[in-house]
Amino acid sequence: MTKESNEQALKEAVKKYFMEVSDCYNLGNIESPYYKATINLLESFGCRAIDVSSGRSGSLGQNTDLKIWHLEDDINMSASFAAVEVKSIGGKESTPDQIKIEKEKHKNLIFTDNLIWQFYTADRKEMYIEITLISQYKNGFKLNEDKIDLFIQTLSTFILLPANINSSAKLAEYMASYGKHLREIVKSILTNEYASAYETLNAIYLKLKTDLVSSLTVNDFADMFAQTIVYGFFIARYNCNKEEKFDRLKAVE
Repeated sequence: MTKESNEQALKEAVKKYFMEVSDCYNLGNIESPYYKATINLLESFGCRAIDVSSGRSGSLGQNTDLKIWHLEDDINMSASFAAVEVKSIGGKESTPDQIKIEKEKHKNLIFTDNLIWQFYTADRKEMYIEITLISQYKNGFKLNEDKIDLFIQTLSTFILLPANINSSAKLAEYMASYGKHLREIVKSILTNEYASAYETLNAIYLKLKTDLVSSLTVNDFADMFAQTIVYGFFIARYNCNKEEKFDRLKAVE
């Protein structure tokens, strides 16, 4: 499958998920039917997802609905690389204590009410990113088309966790995924009403556009910025003293 056809297939999977979410809501908005819709979506991104809700204890932090494995992994219920908690639309939100406990247990987590997707990764204490994929209105739901590319790249990168790089091909895949993900984040920032809140990033874009390339588009800038960051960090990591722990903040300095 070519790059273009794969991206199109993922967009179609997101649109199918949107239709399934709408159906689940219209059939009573019960939580469990959403599991299948979420599993279908996750597996279209190249992983294995299994409903484990029947084994829940009901105690705080023990309410995981789905677990995820890489396709090449053996299915071991105690060794999934990530977990997903799925709520019905408008369902009770996860508490900070619940998130903390489940993150300690599963490391990589997704929380979703099928409208908003929240991603937590093992290397970050706080939530990594939140994406409102679907919006609810009085007369129904709307798939936020401007968030699809960001969602696809976020989930694609999440599926690669944890970084198990044992070949140049795997490294290239990992760097490309992070580059695309960062590109979509930058595009999302600079094309919405919150661009002014990211003054430094917005200023860099406007400076380049004014002084160097008057035809520079947000898409071109986002792609250039993402590649610079990803390959810059790669070089910094490559040149890092092996006796020292790599520090991203120091690398920026």
